[in-house]
Amino acid sequence: MSTSKPPPPSPLHTHLQTLKNPSPTFATLINLSHILTLLHHRSHNQHRRSSWYKHFSLFRRHLSTLLREINPSPPTEWLPSRKRKLAEEGLRKAELRVVFLRDILVGEWWVAFTGLCGDRQFGVLGVVLVAALGGFCRGVGIEWDGLGEGDVDVDVEGVLEGYVKEMDGDKGDKGLGDDVGVLVERGEDEVEDVRKVDEQDKQQAVSTKRKAETSPKGKKKIKKRKKGDAIDDLFAGLL
Repeated sequence: MSTSKPPPPSPLHTHLQTLKNPSPTFATLINLSHILTLLHHRSHNQHRRSSWYKHFSLFRRHLSTLLREINPSPPTEWLPSRKRKLAEEGLRKAELRVVFLRDILVGEWWVAFTGLCGDRQFGVLGVVLVAALGGFCRGVGIEWDGLGEGDVDVDVEGVLEGYVKEMDGDKGDKGLGDDVGVLVERGEDEVEDVRKVDEQDKQQAVSTKRKAETSPKGKKKIKKRKKGDAIDDLFAGLL
């Protein structure tokens, strides 16, 4: 009686097995998930109606779920056999999810994020998302036709680190997309007029203060004592 051998695991399944914590690639994906979560909290109210934001939201949620599937956290009282079964089930789901992302969603994300790069005000946000998508595909082993070697070869860590510093306020505490104003240069005539107006205002303030100090309203009235005879003066001293 012949028994059929189980099919060998796919290269993608083998790659996902190597992403167990604490591998460097898994740590990179964890950091990437944290950055996307921070970006979600900082940009949700401002960009939630933008066309690209729904793709970013799907990207963030799929990455978070994928990390939980690759590295589940079962209760400590579980038996080893049950923990092993949970890990195998998680890897199976993770492999199906990665295939779905590769075939369906990654292309849409790429188009949405690269389109955002052309925006004058939020172009840096598009560069960050493109770099994040490239790092994600490289980490989980996705080889998509739209992401060639030249496209994925981006300094993901450098781009994300710079963006996090900007969000944390290391660059003058300027938020993304804040209107910081434009420096306006004044001519000599305008500067002289401003000085004259300031000098007149100062003189007017000093004059108003002097009038208030010398105003009779500010002085207390002293009642004059009525004149009386000697008896009135005698009793007045007793009071």
